[in-house]
Parts: sequence; C-alpha cells; structure tokens
Amino acid sequence: MTTLNVRLSFALLSALAAIASASPRASAADQYITHSVKVSFADLNLDTSQGAAALYERIQSAARKVCSPESGERPIERYRDWRACREAAVGNAVAKVNRPLLSALHSSKTAGPQVASTLQPRR
Repeated sequence: MTTLNVRLSFALLSALAAIASASPRASAADQYITHSVKVSFADLNLDTSQGAAALYERIQSAARKVCSPESGERPIERYRDWRACREAAVGNAVAKVNRPLLSALHSSKTAGPQVASTLQPRR
C-alpha cells in the first residue's frame, strides 16, 4: 500500500519567532507538537490527470486536518499562520511524492498572476 505521511507543525511556520524568543537551552521542537496524517494513493494512477487531481485533493484535505487549530476555532489573527501551514504541508507532500503530473497541478494552483510581455530586439 502506497501512503504519504504528511508531517507539519505550527512550529515550522513560526520557528524564527519562537527561536528568537526562546531561551538558549530550549529548542523549538520542545515547544510544539507535530501532527501528521497518512494519505493513501495506492488506488490511484498518478500517470493520469484524474489520478493526480484525486491525490491533490486528498493532500489538501489532509493539510486542512493537520493545520486546523486544536480547538476548532479559527480566529482572524491566526488565519495567515493557518494558511501558511496548509500551503507548506501541500507543497511538502507534493515534493515528497515527486510525480510530474501532481507537481504540474500544484504549480498551476500556486502560481501567482502571470504578466504577458514580449521582448523586442535592441536596434
């Protein structure tokens, strides 16, 4: 059975702030809990766009579970952290699977606005 273990922690997203404010003896790992969810894709053909899309949805769903606050609350102050956690979890999972169609799908979903331009030869 093929599975992907998506591991992410809120600590990874705010590690710089935590390390800066922590005592020299404390490590960031001591202060945070890492959550993970196994995502199975043994039933999918990742060489098809349908299989890649199905796995991408499973990865996104797992990231939402992993990154959701423990209490179920989503205060607006934490929204950026929550969103960054989800984006990092999905990106890490896609990289770990390392399949062309899945990577292309992820790139198409995360690419910023494209600006069309042409290059003119110098005269």
